[in-house]
Amino acid sequence: MPRMYASIFRAVAVTAVQDFFEISPAANKPIRLVRLKLSQYTDVGDSAEEILSYSIFRVPVTATSGTGGSTPAVSAVNPTDAAAGAVVEANNTTVATTIGTLVELMADTFNIRTGLDLPFEPECRFGAVNATLLVVRLNAAPSDSLTMNGTIWVEEEG
Repeated sequence: MPRMYASIFRAVAVTAVQDFFEISPAANKPIRLVRLKLSQYTDVGDSAEEILSYSIFRVPVTATSGTGGSTPAVSAVNPTDAAAGAVVEANNTTVATTIGTLVELMADTFNIRTGLDLPFEPECRFGAVNATLLVVRLNAAPSDSLTMNGTIWVEEEG
């Protein structure tokens, strides 16, 4: 049975295109994205309202991991589960790149006033396996700096 893990970033000033999350599964431990949550708390009111574009995609084995962000903890939701094998990077302002085919799995937008809370049904959970990255990317810079929080939940097999 898969184990569930959460990883967060908190109070990050978002001013540029970036990979909100970059998830690298461990060898022989496939992962699937279960839920994604993004929010901000510095732009409030109608005049500050923006719609941000984001994408979720899988980057193949020839990927170059992004840089400029952090490596937040990957915490077991159930405290009796083993430590996660996957590694998460957050807020990389130099985004992951690839030589070869990038597999875009989803493109959407969210309103910064309401945030994004996106649970994935089991049959719609995007996955990654050995030597691939699963990436959640902000596609365009916000019009001004946003202080944002984000959480991902992933399940890991193996």
